[in-house]
Amino acid sequence: MSSDRVLLQTLIESEIRVSTRDLLLDRGMTGDGVIDIAAIRAQVEAAGYDGLVEVEIFSRDHWWQEDPDIVLGTMIDRARTCV
Repeated sequence: MSSDRVLLQTLIESEIRVSTRDLLLDRGMTGDGVIDIAAIRAQVEAAGYDGLVEVEIFSRDHWWQEDPDIVLGTMIDRARTCV
């Protein structure tokens, strides 16, 4: 992966969980699923990327129903521990 080709790293905040019922709209927060986010992030950084990180959440039945302050707080906590 060439660092001059990576403009924005998108962390897969909408992690695929073992118990996912819908692959698009029933995903978890970072750390809930089976994706090794820390390893992916380390590879991207090793390639020279140190830019922005985008957060996407596809969770119609859970995270989209939560209070936005709770969602944001959880995203921040997970970024500190998983990224």
